[in-house]
Amino acid sequence: MKRFNQKIKKLDFWDVQLVKLAAIAFTLFVLRIWSGAMNFINRVDWKLLLLIFVILCIRPFVRIWCKK
Repeated sequence: MKRFNQKIKKLDFWDVQLVKLAAIAFTLFVLRIWSGAMNFINRVDWKLLLLIFVILCIRPFVRIWCKK
């Protein structure tokens, strides 16, 4: 794990952004080829997806803006 952390620290801003975009592209790919996943997303209420988004963003937000 220590070696992995050292390699992660070598990433710059653009590397992190490209990883995020790749994750979004892969998610869209899965939704496109797997109709069951798209049907699930269409059945889920948008408020639940927004709630999941907010919950997942809490820790990074606190670490960035509130940590001394």
